[in-house]
Amino acid sequence: RPHIRGVMDVHLMIAPVDPYIDAFAKAGADFITAHVEAGPHIHRTLQAIRAAGARPGVALNPGTPVETVAHLLDLVDLVCVMTVNPGFGGQSFIHSQLDKIAALREMIGDREIHIEIDGVVDPMTAPMVARARLPMRWSRARRCSRAARSAILASMAKTSPPSAPPPKTRSGPAKRP
Repeated sequence: RPHIRGVMDVHLMIAPVDPYIDAFAKAGADFITAHVEAGPHIHRTLQAIRAAGARPGVALNPGTPVETVAHLLDLVDLVCVMTVNPGFGGQSFIHSQLDKIAALREMIGDREIHIEIDGVVDPMTAPMVARARLPMRWSRARRCSRAARSAILASMAKTSPPSAPPPKTRSGPAKRP
């Protein structure tokens, strides 16, 4: 953690998640995100993440209905929408996830919950992601050339809302803003 100045956002694509929460929190994770499918008791997992001092997030696989997180929104600070299936690279952006993002934004309402995506933000998909009103800092970009990355950021900057400031420091269990 001493070598990282920004937000450490840890997306655990493992099952089970619970045995690893404390280790990632102690390593300095600001956010720890677990998949709904990662264990039988997602409520307990999210509570354990907050108790460990990190801000809890929940991830939705492409085939998981957005309604699955409706009962979790008061427990999370972040929802990650997977725009590819987890587990391997080189996949195509799953366009139906843009509708999921819109429905999620509506469900969240005025709560201070970040939405991020995981998967394939490139020069072709960046304008769609920007139109979905995702802040640039909460979108993950595919590894690409410096020129392509600049084009992605420029495209998103034109239509993205301002990004929420990251948490500055962590002291004690994370509290909801």
